[in-house]
Amino acid sequence: MVDLLHFPAPQNGISAPFTHHRVPASILLSRSDIDALKYRQGSEKHWSVLGEAASQFALDLMCVFQSQEPFGLPSGEPFITVVGDDLFRSLGPDGFEEDSIHKLLAAASYVGIITCDPVLSVYAEAATIAAKYRKNAVIIETQPDHGRDWCQLARTINPNASCRVALTDGESTDGYA
Repeated sequence: MVDLLHFPAPQNGISAPFTHHRVPASILLSRSDIDALKYRQGSEKHWSVLGEAASQFALDLMCVFQSQEPFGLPSGEPFITVVGDDLFRSLGPDGFEEDSIHKLLAAASYVGIITCDPVLSVYAEAATIAAKYRKNAVIIETQPDHGRDWCQLARTINPNASCRVALTDGESTDGYA
């Protein structure tokens, strides 16, 4: 389980107490979750692209959070998994249970690594690979100081996977130069 603290905005200048939540290491979104994500007003465009693809093309969509607890792969294929290594701070691959993250990367045909604000084309490419080619895609949302670590891990585990890295100063296909 992942500890998640929520600090609500002050009401009338008075700070409200924080809320403590425990969430699992991963969440497989249900069809109703995907539909809600797809149609939610104000939803980030990159999430809408993933929700639309998952809904229209019967893809599993899973989110993985920083945790040392093991998680399983989605039972259906193809799938898109978003690895959140940027929730509060980036921990890199060490922030995740090693065997689970290795299995996830080994099952991927595409790995997109985001080290900056969302780059819509990386999310769209993952959605296209999963929907059109029926291959598994992984998107890793991290910070610049861990982008290289994620890229090296993905290449070590799965050298045949296509890897695209979005950097703060542009994009680089197939990882770091």
